[in-house]
Amino acid sequence: AYMSPEQAKGKTVDRRSDIWAFGVVLYEMLSGKRAFKGEDVSETLAAVLMTTLSMDALPATTPPGLKRLITRCLDRDLKTRLRDIGEARVKIARIEAKLAEGEQLNQKLTTLEAAVKKADDETKESKKQRDEIELKLNRIGVGAGNPAERKAQLADVVNRWARALVNAHTKGIPNL
Repeated sequence: AYMSPEQAKGKTVDRRSDIWAFGVVLYEMLSGKRAFKGEDVSETLAAVLMTTLSMDALPATTPPGLKRLITRCLDRDLKTRLRDIGEARVKIARIEAKLAEGEQLNQKLTTLEAAVKKADDETKESKKQRDEIELKLNRIGVGAGNPAERKAQLADVVNRWARALVNAHTKGIPNL
């Protein structure tokens, strides 16, 4: 199953046969399935020569760049197959870098979502506190209006309370 098509045909092989085997191993690792199946060696070699592997068998989370790399490794045309394993190493490093960038973006997005939620919670708490203050102001006779009117109403309420307190404490105390 790891023999390249040119090797299965008895042709001359070079390092691109190893690239083929690498592609098969990578495909099997990701898909969890045998790439080329057959009941015996001849059927397996026939599958190598005739079957085109579907990248749909790979997990949906497989990066597109990795699928393209596997496809290039398993190209039956020697002229377009990946030429050496160094190219695969470079492509895998680039894929890893993109995945790391994506992970960093996900972390930033998670942090941003948490900050938005916190701000939303704080806004809800502030509104709740404003509503409680509003209710207390209404209870003491400070109604709706513009800020200046409300300030005057509150000052009037405070003055009435102060006079009432003074009156309560000074009752029965003779004038000096």
